[in-house]
Amino acid sequence: MRSAFTAATEAMSPVKPPWALAQHVTTRLHVPRHLAAGREPLPAGAVHERGGRTWVGERLPRHRLGPRLLGGYFAQVRMQDGITPEQVRHRAAAPYRGGVQHPGVALVLGADNIAALTATDILHKLYGEGHVVIAKMNPVNAYLRPHFEQIFAEYVQRGRLRFVDGGPAEGAYLAAHDYVACLNVTGSDRTHDAIV
Repeated sequence: MRSAFTAATEAMSPVKPPWALAQHVTTRLHVPRHLAAGREPLPAGAVHERGGRTWVGERLPRHRLGPRLLGGYFAQVRMQDGITPEQVRHRAAAPYRGGVQHPGVALVLGADNIAALTATDILHKLYGEGHVVIAKMNPVNAYLRPHFEQIFAEYVQRGRLRFVDGGPAEGAYLAAHDYVACLNVTGSDRTHDAIV
């Protein structure tokens, strides 16, 4: 993923890649690197119980500049009731370790306000959930499509990802399509209301 991202970044000049996308890709590479080195995806001691709940104690962001750039905000993961530390360790990075892939297509409706959101949503559906993806670019950010197609060229060639353009009519058609198993919406309240 890094080489494709680097090549696309150079091709986008003078367009600069959003920091959020660069950080997201860097973070996503963390787990495959651990697995390639023969390590578990979660470090020893990262998962623990506190107050009857299971927690993943690693703090995000991991990047050394993250706390400064995000004004001190951080995240920790708290599991649902009944999930044990052993279950968390067993399920961690399941898509990377040959876990069950989700059937059907994930529809990503690209947001128009932040350039990185469409790309990070695609990465989440591909890697976090194991879906194949169709990404509909918002008319406002359709100019990014050639750059995203270059960044994700390998996924497009393998049939794991397709990009389409269009407005509300195309979005409505795709959202109601029988092949679409789930939606990822980062858009306006009007988009939400139209889908619901």
